[in-house]
Amino acid sequence: MTPLLPSLGLAVHVLAATAPRGPAILDAAPQSSASGGVTVDLGSKQHLVIEKDGNLWLDDALMALGNLGLDPYANTVAHRLTRDRVTVAVGIQIPHMRQPDSVLLAEIDLLEDRLVWSAEVSPPTLTHDQGSSWSIVFGDRISLLQREHVVVAIDMRTGTQAWSFANADPTFEAEYHGHLGIERGGIDIERTRVRGRDVILEGTRRGSTEPLHVVLDLLTGRRVDERRPPAARPLFGFSSVIPAPVLDGPRPPPPPPPPGFDGLIVGYTTLVWNAKTARGIVVNPTADALGDLVALARKQHVTDADGTTRPVQWVLAIDTGTLATELGVGK
Repeated sequence: MTPLLPSLGLAVHVLAATAPRGPAILDAAPQSSASGGVTVDLGSKQHLVIEKDGNLWLDDALMALGNLGLDPYANTVAHRLTRDRVTVAVGIQIPHMRQPDSVLLAEIDLLEDRLVWSAEVSPPTLTHDQGSSWSIVFGDRISLLQREHVVVAIDMRTGTQAWSFANADPTFEAEYHGHLGIERGGIDIERTRVRGRDVILEGTRRGSTEPLHVVLDLLTGRRVDERRPPAARPLFGFSSVIPAPVLDGPRPPPPPPPPGFDGLIVGYTTLVWNAKTARGIVVNPTADALGDLVALARKQHVTDADGTTRPVQWVLAIDTGTLATELGVGK
């Protein structure tokens, strides 16, 4: 009988050698000084020219204007060159304004010598953010621009903002249960990197030495490092946390809930069902909370007039973010 151990060992060795490695880690792109202007050789006899005022040229063709302010000048530049495109980020300062740099972003098609898109990320409005430092992590679908207190995600198809993450005052929405990109209390972001689909933010919390470690989803900006399932709230339990605008008279009552419907809000997700047909839909389910959502959905029942109960049948799941993107961009 032929022994199996040698062949088994060979199979294990082959599997180990061909096993996929972990996701690649993307770090911030290297920067260089752009003071006085700089020229980058792109190969194929093409050159990217950043003028001292931040204007971008591809050889003799103007691609994007740097800044229309008084006497602007370019501080730093970072770029990524692929086979047929170059993506560039330029920090531009207006000295007399005494404010942080604005950052000009541009995507240039080198095959057709044309600008695909350009965008300007304005200086932060936080008064304590007076530094001119910034960094950028270039990605194929999303690029991340990091300031000291905020990270802005840029959609690489359109140059528009996909999401942002920033700190908020500790008193902001103390009872907020959603998944918007906020971090209560002051934070100082020192490093941003991407591992697969995870965005990892590292730094400190302002006023202490407590380390900051936040993990976000690259495509949505939602927190993925907080595994505690948020508490479910009634769909029509209107919140009184947000103060009403100034009124001369008494505060108006909340609108009456629509008859025949019920539901729950769980973080970013909404469960809503018809109390007569016992059919429901799930709006904006999230992958990190999917198990908790399924368990909660299975517990929901409707009560008929004779007192009998029926489980809710879930017939549809809707992702409004994807739907909005498809409606705005196309198929």
